[in-house]
This record gives sequence, structure tokens and C-alpha cells, in this order.
Amino acid sequence: MDFGLTETQIMIRDLCRQIGEEKIKPVREHYDESGEFPWDLVKVFAEADLFVHDGTRRIPIEGTVLSVRRDVEEGLALGALAERCLTDVSIPRLALQDGTLIRWALANVDGKVRDHFLQPYLAYLEKMRQLEIPVASYISRSRSPEVMGLMRLMFCPDVQVTSRRGANCAQCSDVKNNRQPSCMICHDLIDADLFLPRLADGQRSPIFRSLSRISVIGYDHHQIHFFFVRVGRELVRIEVPAWVAATTRAAKVEALSPWSITVTR
Repeated sequence: MDFGLTETQIMIRDLCRQIGEEKIKPVREHYDESGEFPWDLVKVFAEADLFVHDGTRRIPIEGTVLSVRRDVEEGLALGALAERCLTDVSIPRLALQDGTLIRWALANVDGKVRDHFLQPYLAYLEKMRQLEIPVASYISRSRSPEVMGLMRLMFCPDVQVTSRRGANCAQCSDVKNNRQPSCMICHDLIDADLFLPRLADGQRSPIFRSLSRISVIGYDHHQIHFFFVRVGRELVRIEVPAWVAATTRAAKVEALSPWSITVTR
């Protein structure tokens, strides 16, 4: 049993500690001596960045959304650092993040919460695009099944691309004919199972567009694309915005990453 703090609890602890150091510590002696009730400090905690306000509601930032806040703040900090330090356009430049560029947790949250976090993040990506600084992220030991989802569709007998007919698992023709669904060959497989045996060390896969809901409906021209790279015995997922994937900037990502990449056909 793990008795340690969860990631959410650690973030709340750190925020409260920051408020204590910055807001309470400088005035604690005053309130101890005066005996006044610290209403201004109550207001500080009430307005702390633990809620999203829309004028009539206070929506708590909790669970996975709290992790999104951290990821967004890391991206904004990276953007500010890149804008300040990567001013020499004659040298190769890259803004590389740890973890995904896709804010998965925002797909099913309140629209106010989604916009509160997503709009600043997209503004950061847009700023990097204007500065022509490629943005990428590095995901170690990815458990992604996105490409395998595409493979499942390839095995589905009901998908007709020319007729724009997609899969409908509830009306699977294999099941109706007492056959095991053709897509079951992909059951429980992840993208690493497909690419790891087929890539040599340093090789990368083709580039794919992520069909994650939040990327498709919310990212506009920053929609996230990805590819895989084999690094030793590990398969790494690299994510980039569409404007990186669609230009020679993708080659810059490869050249500046800490490995040598060749394309596998």
C-alpha cells in the first residue's frame, strides 16, 4: 500500500506553501500582535488558483485538470525561456518538452475550464510558430494505442472508405455471421508492439496525425502529430504540432534530438 501523497495532493501542498511564504509570513507578526482577524488572507486563499471563475460559478481545479494546469504552466515557461534565449536564428533551435503536447483531460471538462487552460497553451504554440522555433515533446515508454486503432479499422470488414462508411461495432457483420470480429487480432496490442520489433536503433516511424478529440476539435492548425523512435531497447513517442510536421522543421526536431534518426520505409 502506498501511503505517499498523490500528484494532486502534492500540487495543492506546494500551492499552499507558496501562499504561506509569500502572503502570510510577511504579516504574521502584525496579526499576532493586533489580534485582528486576517480577512485579507482569507481573500487570498479564496482567490488562489484552485478555482476557475466565470462570474457566477467557482469551478474547482482538481484531479486530472490540476495536472493539466501544471503541464500548461510548464509549456508557458518553456515558451518564455525560448523567446528570451533562442534569439540567434543562425543556430539550430528546439523547444522540447517532457510528456505529451495533447491536453487529453480537457476533452470532457466544462467549456470554461477547457478554454481557461487551452487558450493560453495554444497562444504559446502560436508564438513559437511565429518565432519559427519547432516545438516537440518526448514520451518515454509510450503505451499509446492510436496506430493500433487505425490497424483495427483496416481489418474491419464493414469499413468502406470510398463510401465514407466507418465502423459500427454494435452492428459488426462478423458477429452477425457468428465469426470472431476480424479486428480482434489487434486486441490488447499497443503501438509499441507494432513498431518496436520493426525499427532498428535510431530509426523512426512515419508521421501520424493524432485523432484525439481535444486535438481535433480544439487545436486548430496546431493539431498534434506524432512518430516513434527506437532508442536502444526502448520505443519513444515524439509529438509535434501540425506546422512542425508539415514543414522541414520536422527534420530540425530529428537533428536536434539526442539521438540519430533515420526514416524506415
